[in-house]
Formats: sequence, C-alpha cells, structure tokens
Amino acid sequence: MSNSHENVLPTAQQSELRSRGVIQKSEVAIQVGDLLVAEDVVSRGRRVITEGVQVNESRKLMRD
Repeated sequence: MSNSHENVLPTAQQSELRSRGVIQKSEVAIQVGDLLVAEDVVSRGRRVITEGVQVNESRKLMRD
C-alpha cells in the first residue's frame, strides 16, 4: 500500500464487510481512487470489490 491515493477503510467498515461476506478474514478493504479493493494481507493478492458496496464521499458504506 505504497500509493498515496490508497486509503484503508476504518475498522468498523472492515468488520461490516467481513460480517456480510464481502471480504475474507485475511483481507482488508482499501479505497483506491474510485475503486474499492480487497487485499489479502498474507498473499498480497488484490481484487476489485463489486458486490453491492459503494463508498460515498464521507467514506460511509452504502448498500445497493
């Protein structure tokens, strides 16, 4: 996460995404530009999160 345009979501939002099954226990959600990305902290693999999640300007999660 060396890019200055990347922001890890707050812990409460990470927990909500995990509880909804959007990200796994070994993943963190990162805002990269206008994309929400899940990064596996073990393998460093990344994927774009597209399943019904949006982050608005105030960085709160919104459900579709």
